[in-house]
Amino acid sequence: MKQFVCSFVRATVNDTSHKAGGVNKNVAGCSSSGNPYLSVPGGYLGLRVSLRQSSGGLLCGQQGYFYNSGTASSITVTTGIARGTACYRPEYYGQAEGLRWSRYEGIYYGRTVYSPVRPFIYGT
Repeated sequence: MKQFVCSFVRATVNDTSHKAGGVNKNVAGCSSSGNPYLSVPGGYLGLRVSLRQSSGGLLCGQQGYFYNSGTASSITVTTGIARGTACYRPEYYGQAEGLRWSRYEGIYYGRTVYSPVRPFIYGT
C-alpha cells in the first residue's frame, strides 16, 4: 500500500506583535497527529506568508518564498506590516502558502491556508 506524504501548513496572526506567521511540515500520512515528520534536502520545503486586512484582503506585508537551506522536516516564516502600506484597519488575517516535495512522486504541491481574523491591540 502506498504511503502518502502531505504538507501540514498553518497560518497565525498575533494580536500584539502585528505579525503573521506560518509553518510548513513534511508529514508521513495526511495529518500531523501521531505521524512522523520526514526530512527532505535543502530547497524542498517552501513557504510564503502574507498579512492581509480582513476587509478587502489588502496586502499589508509579505515574506517571499522561503526554502529550507539544509535538510529539514519543517520550516517557519513570519512577516509584519510593510512600510508605506495603507494598512490602518484594526483586523487582519494571515495567509500561508506552502510547497513541499513528495518522496514518492518527486513533485511539489501547493497548499494555501488562512488564519482566523484577529484584531490588533494598538499601543502595545
